[in-house]
Amino acid sequence: MSLQDKRKNYIKSIAQNILGPEVSFLAERIPSLPQVAAFLDDPSVTLLQIVLNGSDLTASLAWSSPPAGAREVHFMKTVPQVVTETGMYDQIAVSSSHQNPVAALLSSLSEVYLPSAKSAGDLATQLKELTAALSRSMSREHVGKIRNIADLNNFKDIQSLAEEALFWKELATSSTGLHDPQLFQAKDGAKRISELLTQVSRSFAEAKEVPRMIEALEKAGDSIDQLWKDFDFYSEDRTKHLFRLVTEVLQTWVQTEFASLDPWTGNFAEVKGKLNDSI
Repeated sequence: MSLQDKRKNYIKSIAQNILGPEVSFLAERIPSLPQVAAFLDDPSVTLLQIVLNGSDLTASLAWSSPPAGAREVHFMKTVPQVVTETGMYDQIAVSSSHQNPVAALLSSLSEVYLPSAKSAGDLATQLKELTAALSRSMSREHVGKIRNIADLNNFKDIQSLAEEALFWKELATSSTGLHDPQLFQAKDGAKRISELLTQVSRSFAEAKEVPRMIEALEKAGDSIDQLWKDFDFYSEDRTKHLFRLVTEVLQTWVQTEFASLDPWTGNFAEVKGKLNDSI
C-alpha cells in the first residue's frame, strides 16, 4: 500500500462523520490503530468497531455494546478478503448502533432489506417473518420495563407505525400496571389504540397509488386526532413521535413510487400525471 493509505483515511473519514465533531482531535490516531490494520489486511478479520466514550477512543475486532452515552461505528467486510484501495467502497459496509442493537437491526430490516428483497420470493417471506418476530420481542421487552404512567414516554426504540400498534397490543394483554390506577386506565384504552394504529398502518401498506396514499394520510390524521382527544395518557411527545413515523412512511413511499420515473427522459404524460397527483 502507498505511504498515504487511502483505506485507512477512508475509515478515519467515516468515523469522523458518524461519531461527530467531538472525535476530531482524536481522529488522527485512527489510521495508526493496529485494529484498523488487522481489519484491512487480514482476510479472517471481518469486523472493526470504533467507540468514542467522552475523550476516550477505542477500537476492537469484535462488536460489544458501547457504554451509556458513548457513540460507536462498526465496519463489516462484505467478503472475507484483504481490503483494497480500488475495492474498499464495495468491500466495506458501515453501520452504527447508538441505541438498542435489536432496534437498530429491526430498523435496517424494515427500511433497507425488506424493500430491496421485495421480489426475492422465499427470502422476502423469511425476512418479513424475522422482522415481525423482532418487533414482537421489542414490544414485549418495552412493555416489561413499564412500571408507572411516566414510563409510557420511553418510546425512542419504536421505529414504525406497526411497532407502535404492537406495543399497545402487548400492553393491553400484559400484567403490567395492575396496581397503578393511571397505568391500569392506560391498559384499558390500549386495545383501542392498537386497533386504530393497525388500521392506519394497513392503509399505508395497501396504498399502491397516489389517491390511495391520500386516503391513508387522511385516515392517519383522523386517527391521531382521536388518540389526542380520547386518551389523555397518549402524551404530546408521543404524538409528535407518531407524526414523525407517519412522515417517514410518506417519504419512503414517495421515494419508492418515483424511483423508476425519469423526469428528464421518461414519458411526458406519465411524468406529468404522477407530478399532478402528488401536488
